[in-house]
Amino acid sequence: MSTRYNLKQLLIDFKVEIPAIQRDFAFGRKEAKQKRESFVENLLKGLLDDKGLHLDFVYGQEADGIMVMLDGQQRITTLWLIAVYMDRTGLGHADTSFSNILSRFSYDTRTSSKEFCNALLVESWDERLLDRDLSVKYQDVFFEQKWFFNSWRFDPTITGMVAMLHTIHEIFRHEQNEYSKIEISHLNRITFSFLPIEDLGQSEELYLKMNARGKALNDWDNYKAKLFENADSKQFKKEVDGELLDYFWKINKDNEPQVNTEKSLYKLFNTIKRLGDIIGDEGDNRASAQKFWRFLIKNDEIIRSIDFERFSEQGLRLPDLLSSLADSNRQDITWNDLTLFAAYFLFAEANDPVGLNDVKIDELKQIIRIAQNLIDRNHRPDEDSNTKNIVKLKAIIDEGLGALPEEDKISHRLLGDVAWESLIYKAEKHPLSAGTAKWLIDASVAEFSKAEKILNKTLYSENSIFTVDGIRDVTMTAKLWSYDAGVRNGIKIANGAAAHSEKYSWWSYLHLDSAGTAIRDLIDGGFEYNVVENLIDDFHNYREWFMAAPEILNEYQSFKETWWGAHRDYILKGQKTYINGSKWQLQLVVLERVIKEITPLDVAYHNGQGEDFVATFADKRYQVRYEDEHFKISDDAGIIFVDSGDSVSEKLSKTRDEIIKLTND
Repeated sequence: MSTRYNLKQLLIDFKVEIPAIQRDFAFGRKEAKQKRESFVENLLKGLLDDKGLHLDFVYGQEADGIMVMLDGQQRITTLWLIAVYMDRTGLGHADTSFSNILSRFSYDTRTSSKEFCNALLVESWDERLLDRDLSVKYQDVFFEQKWFFNSWRFDPTITGMVAMLHTIHEIFRHEQNEYSKIEISHLNRITFSFLPIEDLGQSEELYLKMNARGKALNDWDNYKAKLFENADSKQFKKEVDGELLDYFWKINKDNEPQVNTEKSLYKLFNTIKRLGDIIGDEGDNRASAQKFWRFLIKNDEIIRSIDFERFSEQGLRLPDLLSSLADSNRQDITWNDLTLFAAYFLFAEANDPVGLNDVKIDELKQIIRIAQNLIDRNHRPDEDSNTKNIVKLKAIIDEGLGALPEEDKISHRLLGDVAWESLIYKAEKHPLSAGTAKWLIDASVAEFSKAEKILNKTLYSENSIFTVDGIRDVTMTAKLWSYDAGVRNGIKIANGAAAHSEKYSWWSYLHLDSAGTAIRDLIDGGFEYNVVENLIDDFHNYREWFMAAPEILNEYQSFKETWWGAHRDYILKGQKTYINGSKWQLQLVVLERVIKEITPLDVAYHNGQGEDFVATFADKRYQVRYEDEHFKISDDAGIIFVDSGDSVSEKLSKTRDEIIKLTND
């Protein structure tokens, strides 16, 4: 239970010590000048006000009449220095009852700090410290005193106290203010609530958590000072320094918790600000932040225990989110993690932070699932794409299912069926179709029996069309082309850094509107080659040639970017020298394979350049070339054949027939 104190009563009841584990007196640092002046001004105004000023909670550990200050060091030290200044300068009518108890406050951060606190009370003060000359620099005067050891200049607590005394002197002595009316007894108007840590039910761990040692104010120190400065609610401050601190302490307990807990808290509030900027909530968001952490703390164990088939691990990705906030190597969480953070934050904001019931658990599962789908469909996460995703999430939470993206609307209609749920979640979490099940629903025409077969045949069986990295058999690429001209870049197969291109290529394909129909036709057709009429008008397009001899794809490995007509695409370069795409004409390679199916040929590519080949059959040599979009056959006398086909298949069949004829002749 807390007890209300003023400085005098505190020093009467306890001998107050600032422990060695505490940081040095931070208010006196150069970078804290504005904060120091503002705080002293507020205290002095409180001394003039009959209503006084309450400084909220301070925490400590008491034993045998000694109170070890754990939180409140800066405030209590400043009050003590004001009392020392008034007592030593004779301002405010000397009060021996105060003078006799000031020695009951001391610093144990260093021996020198303890000795300086005692010297302030017993050693003589230079006359220059007592008059109204505001040009006097307290530091210079103190450093000149015979009793001031040179080594004290390097104690940050001592130099901080001197700086604070100078600030008190400047404000007290200014001719334009009314602070000369202050009496030392007015210090009793400044109160605070003392709370022993024993009453909090905490152990030595709290002692450490509340007092990370440091030489300078860190980001969290500065941010918290501003946060509390504008906070009217005592409960808000208590929760930040209590339950919230404890929650992140546990998260960081295995990784320098004293330092990283404060980093995590700073990152948390910075993330809330980032989110507020995106959703247009630029005002005071402390109430929303409070609902968020109450929701997390209240429901952490429940969420971590949730087993949801959409995710490989338990916990609805909450452990991943908290790990991101606790990652000391990153100042901010990633854009994708911000989308996940938004899902939790906005859900908590829209719901009371009570224990999750079954209905709310189901709602949360779907919100996190949709957030993950948005993340998975966002292959290049950046500020713009994630901003759009977060705005979508807010609309879904505020407006309901009507705001769902079209892909999620389609799958959501089937989620009432437990069997369908399993198929949809398996499709959404597979690396190659991550974030969508639309292709599966389209391929099965929303018929469950078909969907189960198609999902296994496409992604999850031993001989599935796709693995987690791409297509299992590259010849299947040509067969997919038979059903869908939209398969443009699916054959990006490479090693090294370029290997990512193949996976992304097929991931992109399974997110196309045409993917489901093509896969259904492919499976229904038994993987049989079936050329669609008028598939492609551009005969320069390499895809038609591969479709005529799919096995060639197994002999190609790397790729290079090129242009086909008005479209950027990729041409394959073979891993085998005799099918090197930069030397051998693809059309001649395909013709060779087509001919070999009918009659064995003795083929030699002319001069190793691949511009033509010499085929020997019927004991006669013929030169075969492909130029001007047609195959040409020549003998020693000249050209004897030019194919008249309009399509690739016609060109190949007519040329093949001519070679058979020549062979038989």
